Amino acid sequence: MKANVLLVMVLVIIVLLFIPLYAHSDEEQSTFEKVEVSIKEPIGEPTIDGIIGEEEYPDKVKAADGKIYFSWYNDSNFIWCGIKAQVTGWVAIGFDPDVYMKEANLIIGYVADGSTYISDEYGTGVYSHKPDVGLRHEKDDPKDGQDNIIEYKGKESNEWTTIEFKIPLDSGDRYDKALKIKEDHTVLLAADSKDNFKSKHDFHAVGTIKLGE
Repeated sequence: MKANVLLVMVLVIIVLLFIPLYAHSDEEQSTFEKVEVSIKEPIGEPTIDGIIGEEEYPDKVKAADGKIYFSWYNDSNFIWCGIKAQVTGWVAIGFDPDVYMKEANLIIGYVADGSTYISDEYGTGVYSHKPDVGLRHEKDDPKDGQDNIIEYKGKESNEWTTIEFKIPLDSGDRYDKALKIKEDHTVLLAADSKDNFKSKHDFHAVGTIKLGE
């Protein structure tokens, strides 16, 4: 009898553990498609102004049937990112998650009434995230739990939202993931029609990028 009870308990635990992994199994997940650009190197550093110029970024991908684009440029210390999506709400990117968004370095931003709102966050769970600054503990290293977005700007136009930002490749913050040159990195892209940092995405994509020299 005790053996049967123990077996049932083990089965229940297994089911509970795997529910999050399949909770969105019926949701279509898009992958990346490379977009050819007219330049191989930008003319200087990209300008963070909420406008992704044709000759600003040497690398670009699209996903979700062309509803979201990600452009980037990096040197040996920083990465400049531009995300453009067919929504009038938030857009987001996550670098190197473990499972779904867990342990990803997330940047989420939106534009409302002409102002740009952006947050540097950490994937605390499979479907949860919190701002880095809210995770800081007294015993943490001074570099941990910081907002490491150096520069940002967004614009909303013709039902599209664009967010540009600059972050370090390696902030030293334990809630960020170090981005390494010439290595593959898993990237999440997502967008939603609401102006907040919490609502579920309307569409999302997962792909792999490689940073340049």
